[in-house]
Amino acid sequence: MSRRLAALTLSSFDAGTLTNAYQPVIAGISNECTIIRIINNSDVSIMISYDGVNDHDVILKDNDIVYNYQFNNQLPDTVAKAQKGMRIFVKYILGAAKRGNIYLTGYNS
Repeated sequence: MSRRLAALTLSSFDAGTLTNAYQPVIAGISNECTIIRIINNSDVSIMISYDGVNDHDVILKDNDIVYNYQFNNQLPDTVAKAQKGMRIFVKYILGAAKRGNIYLTGYNS
């Protein structure tokens, strides 16, 4: 049996509009994803939240992070995925961005 990866449409967020309060980078992912990639192509480090309240991760300026939900799944006959509709929020850590974008993409098998 073969599997194919299906990609989410790339989402982008103007880093120049970042504040020190969480804002959604995406209203909700359109499909379940086994892999999500967030690219911080801005001149400030950003904080990531999955609930818009608590800090969950950080991405340094001009860097990216890949979440592979299936990588550590050890349950047989199951696939670990980010849920359809999951929202991802961002805010700057220190100082407002002057340039760049934050991108989000994902893949499902």
